[in-house]
Amino acid sequence: MAVPEKRLLHRSMLEHGITQPLVVGPEKNQQYVLIDGYHRWSIIKKSKELSNRLNHKVPVVVLNVSTKNQIVATVRHNRARGRHQIGEIGEVVKTLSENGWSSAKIMDALGMDADEVLRLKQFKGLGELFKDDDYSKSWN
Repeated sequence: MAVPEKRLLHRSMLEHGITQPLVVGPEKNQQYVLIDGYHRWSIIKKSKELSNRLNHKVPVVVLNVSTKNQIVATVRHNRARGRHQIGEIGEVVKTLSENGWSSAKIMDALGMDADEVLRLKQFKGLGELFKDDDYSKSWN
């Protein structure tokens, strides 16, 4: 996030409070896993004024899902806001594919079409991820 947007988010949180809770995964070793709200959390941690206004408490929603589905939730939140990075989303497609997710399941989970999944697999140079896909017999 660019500096001007960080300043604007900080000001907004000071003036309006936290209008969106952080989304976290289940507690592990007495710490939650942050799924969504990284920029809000980093600003809250750095701002003594904001932290004091919040009485050192932050509203959260606990999303009790597997690690893979935490990744999916992060992508969905970012895509819904219109923000995601090609490299990062390519890594997510790679991770899900390597964990046995079909292209159809990835498409459904991340709200993508077949061409987007295909481009992301190609972008990451992941030929091995295509090994289970069906291909036409046109060259036989």
